[in-house]
Amino acid sequence: IGKQESPSCRRPVATRRSLRKDTNFSKLISTFYPDLQAFMEQERLRSQALSEEHRGRHAQQMRMLWGARRAVAADASHRNLTP
Repeated sequence: IGKQESPSCRRPVATRRSLRKDTNFSKLISTFYPDLQAFMEQERLRSQALSEEHRGRHAQQMRMLWGARRAVAADASHRNLTP
């Protein structure tokens, strides 16, 4: 029969039954999310917004950290120059 692997990603699959479409699960998902494509788009946009927010906060924290390090370094060099 050949290798038992997923046709899309080539990962090993225990049985061919694992490759069959699960209609019961599909019905369950469609019950919770009638418009799955719209939900997926909404989640993508939400994830993108959170990522941008996180990136902004991280950049601000890094600026504060580097500013504090520069201040400490300037203070230390000033103390070394003062007789």
